[in-house]
Amino acid sequence: MDQKSAERKIGRACIALLIRHPFFGSLVYQHEHLVSEKVPTAAVTPNGKMIFNPGFVNSCSLEELIFLLAHEVMHVVFAHALRRGSRDHELYNIACDAVINDILIAENVGKFIEGGILMPGAAARTSENIYAELADQHSKLRAAHAREPSLLEHDSPLEADKAGEDGGNGACCGSLDIRDLPECVPAMTSEQINEQISLGRISIGQAASLARSRGMMSGRLGRFVDSVLKSRMPWHQLLERYLVSKAGQRFTWRRPNRRRLSVAYLPRRERMPNMGEVVLGIDVSASISDSQTAAFFGHCQAIFELCHPRKVYVVYCTVKVEAVDVFERGEELTPRKSLWYGGTDMRAVMAWIRDNNIEPDACITFTDGVTPFPKEKDAPCPLVWVLVSQVRVPEGTPGEVIYATDDLDR
Repeated sequence: MDQKSAERKIGRACIALLIRHPFFGSLVYQHEHLVSEKVPTAAVTPNGKMIFNPGFVNSCSLEELIFLLAHEVMHVVFAHALRRGSRDHELYNIACDAVINDILIAENVGKFIEGGILMPGAAARTSENIYAELADQHSKLRAAHAREPSLLEHDSPLEADKAGEDGGNGACCGSLDIRDLPECVPAMTSEQINEQISLGRISIGQAASLARSRGMMSGRLGRFVDSVLKSRMPWHQLLERYLVSKAGQRFTWRRPNRRRLSVAYLPRRERMPNMGEVVLGIDVSASISDSQTAAFFGHCQAIFELCHPRKVYVVYCTVKVEAVDVFERGEELTPRKSLWYGGTDMRAVMAWIRDNNIEPDACITFTDGVTPFPKEKDAPCPLVWVLVSQVRVPEGTPGEVIYATDDLDR
């Protein structure tokens, strides 16, 4: 009975979170959760599952449970369990909790659970940075304790940031919610770990897009998300960020599962993000070398392994379309060697899209920029310009511009 009532309560909290705070709510609906007594309160596993103790769930108010759901899913999308490495488990959990709780409190998400970690200003820092500070404090206190045992009793960083007294729930610190549960988590390869980290980035980008589309993304949260996704990135990571935000969530509006049948129609999550069709326009007017084109293809291949486009059209262009290759989902992109010379007019790629009645999620044009650019009315889809020179794009040119001058050798 405790488990069933906990499931119903989690369902109500998920709905409330999605309605009030779509950024955090959509993240919760993108990730699996279990109700189990294997954890004392709540936990996340390295492969992205959230686990909730039924007794603890039933002891929480609805507002506290909303806070708890958002808290745990942020551990998942930040890949805290995978980023921990050899760091001290408890100290690292405190550092991660500090960042998450500061974000949730600032955004008025549910009700903070007494006994958790409070560290004002933590949202502007990284968990690794906070951990380093706590570890340094802790090692100094340990050294002092060797000389004066009473010093450790009240000044340990393990205790200094707890908001509640012993009577608090302790949901965020006492539970050590970044957990290794071998019975719940198979061993992960380095490739799987990297994929999980990338999926977290995808989830954040998708949730931000949804919240912004509903006009429910605060400036503070928007700046925080941008700082997580942007920072100083090589060109291909900027392209990855753009395409990640376009990756579909594969939500359907069927009834989701039996325990929510009487509550509401909500999107049913499918695990693998994906895109529709993508067009790659390739400048083959002899101004770009085959090695540059091969490097561009290599980066696109890696990005597409995250975004899973249904189909990729590779359109080779001079002043006209010279050749087209089509790759289905999962096929490896293989570039042609350039056999063409002459002028450049990459607008021919956009005309080809219109003439063939294709509706791609994005058209990515790889060029040196010495080409006429389309007007807004002539853009058949969202455009991205990847330029191998510092040519200035005319004002009013539709689309995003990324300069790929850092690691594409001529």
